[in-house]
Amino acid sequence: MKTTIEVDLKPFIVPNFAIEKDADGDTKGIKLSKLTPETLDKMCRDFTTSVFGKAGKQQPPTCVCK
Repeated sequence: MKTTIEVDLKPFIVPNFAIEKDADGDTKGIKLSKLTPETLDKMCRDFTTSVFGKAGKQQPPTCVCK
């Protein structure tokens, strides 16, 4: 016998800052509002790729709709 149980999941926590690391290895926060849309997009895509990789899952195809 198989059953499915539904649970409510909290969404991932969205940070307020991106972390910058300098040549000495020191870090500081940069407000997300200071980053370009392209940088935010790349960081989000990299995060998604990392999450699926950690889960051992393949990302579903995305629709490029116009």
